[in-house]
Amino acid sequence: MKSNDLSKIIYSDQTKIRCVLEGYENTAILTDQKGFALIVNKKNQCIATLSEGDIRNFLVNGGSLDSKVSKVMNRKFIFGTPNETPHQILRYFDGRILSLPILDKNFLIKA
Repeated sequence: MKSNDLSKIIYSDQTKIRCVLEGYENTAILTDQKGFALIVNKKNQCIATLSEGDIRNFLVNGGSLDSKVSKVMNRKFIFGTPNETPHQILRYFDGRILSLPILDKNFLIKA
């Protein structure tokens, strides 16, 4: 994914869920048809991920589309690092990992 494409799946933790869902429609081609977002703080550090499944579970349990993503985002996410080999990165996908952000030591997203 190109860095300018990557910016299309990055959201603030203050963004409303509705906005992220609308964004999924525009970025599905970039995420292999999987709704996936990276959530960053004011320092642009990745602090969470957010999938369509996370949102679906939240809504089924009475959540609102007008809630902020901070209410539903996954703070305990798996990520890779730029120091890992391609083989190491691919190993993540042997499990249940469908999307994997690559973060540096400061939790900044790497293209």
